[in-house]
Amino acid sequence: MILKTSKEILEKYVLCNNCLGRQFGKISISTNQRRGEVIRNLLKSIYPELSSDLKQERPCFLCDNIFERTEGVVRNISPDFEFFTFHAGTKIIDSKLVTSGGRVLGITGIANSLESAIIKTYDYINNINFENMHFRKDIAKKGLKYEKV
Repeated sequence: MILKTSKEILEKYVLCNNCLGRQFGKISISTNQRRGEVIRNLLKSIYPELSSDLKQERPCFLCDNIFERTEGVVRNISPDFEFFTFHAGTKIIDSKLVTSGGRVLGITGIANSLESAIIKTYDYINNINFENMHFRKDIAKKGLKYEKV
């Protein structure tokens, strides 16, 4: 059912992997992007005749490729850092991320330990600034008392 629906969607619309994966959010495969990649690769293997139709050569119908553009801007800010960033209320102007206010970012660092991830995340946050910026330092530290040694 998922592959049939995905095939029908992609025959009608050009979608990036993020938006394709988001259509099937109840499937518990990692991120929207990864879910979209898996679906697209399965479709290519099942329907090889559609392989060229499944390539995303034009901007995504839903997001106009904002996820890829945002990732590029973020990677320029901190190319060696592994993280997941959730944006709300942000847009790209002149190759910079800008905000219209409110809660705009959720940043999760990735490391071998929670303590290292916390340090990396706050180091990364030090590279971000905008008017009236505020962030919490208490949430991640709550997990330290549960971390396995």
